[in-house]
Amino acid sequence: MFFPYAADVSLERPPIANWLLIAITAAVSGLLIAAGDFGPFVLQREGGSAGGILLYAFAHGGVLHLAGNLWFLWLFGNGVNARLGHPGYVALYAGAAVVGGLAWLVFSAGTGMVGASAAIMGVAGAFLVLYPQNSIRAIWLGWRGCLTEEVRGFWLVFLYVAFDVLALVLDSSSQVAHVAHVGGFLAGAGAALLLVLTGVLGPREGERNLIDVFRNDAPVRLGPPAVETPIEFPTARSYGPRLRRGALRSRPFQWNPVVTLFSAGVFAVPVFVYVAPDVTGAATAETLLALFLAIVALLFVWLQWGDRI
Repeated sequence: MFFPYAADVSLERPPIANWLLIAITAAVSGLLIAAGDFGPFVLQREGGSAGGILLYAFAHGGVLHLAGNLWFLWLFGNGVNARLGHPGYVALYAGAAVVGGLAWLVFSAGTGMVGASAAIMGVAGAFLVLYPQNSIRAIWLGWRGCLTEEVRGFWLVFLYVAFDVLALVLDSSSQVAHVAHVGGFLAGAGAALLLVLTGVLGPREGERNLIDVFRNDAPVRLGPPAVETPIEFPTARSYGPRLRRGALRSRPFQWNPVVTLFSAGVFAVPVFVYVAPDVTGAATAETLLALFLAIVALLFVWLQWGDRI
């Protein structure tokens, strides 16, 4: 079990917009779940309201659906909100929700959709662009017991997106709106890339965005250079939950090709079991090809840029 719980990101301002989005989504979803009637908060192919293209992101099918989405919105959203500001963050969130909804309407055969997953994947896409090398702290439950791990934000978001893409290839008729997730991610990542490339989001001291990483540019240092003593950067403020020190053993999380292959194999198991149960008995050529390409893509990214990210 791998459970991420906090992002190591310095916050320029309190992420009030993200907190409000979490609170509003929790309140609206709770009321709708209690009432049992989602009304205009369902994105429907036929008979739905025009506002459904955005309102669906504030409704959820159950408590677990709601809790999971809001947890990841907290994880990725605080840092993105602090970087973009409140109006920009709300615009990014709403835009990703709309693009994800449109992608679902165009490419999916479903009859109705609710949930903030597309909008949150847009936020995760922006996080990947802005903070690819920042650590995500997570709890790992495995054969070595309970550990705290640190994994780069790039790898965590990359694996989530890879799961959605692979699920689309294996079973496009899944009840999970994977196509909306991918659409929201592309919208959020594209918007963040545009802001970085146009200079709207300038460099931050001691950090590198995705463009800097692939150009192999050094972290930016603002102000006069240090002469005798090194500059000590302030410790990042954390607005996420914390564990007591000493409660868990901790060690750095290191990626290598062997771990990557193993992770890809473990990653494929739930896809076969839950996403495409009809191919667990006899895998088709398309399924084998999709799994092969996913593993090759993962290895390519590692071997090409693993020393940078």
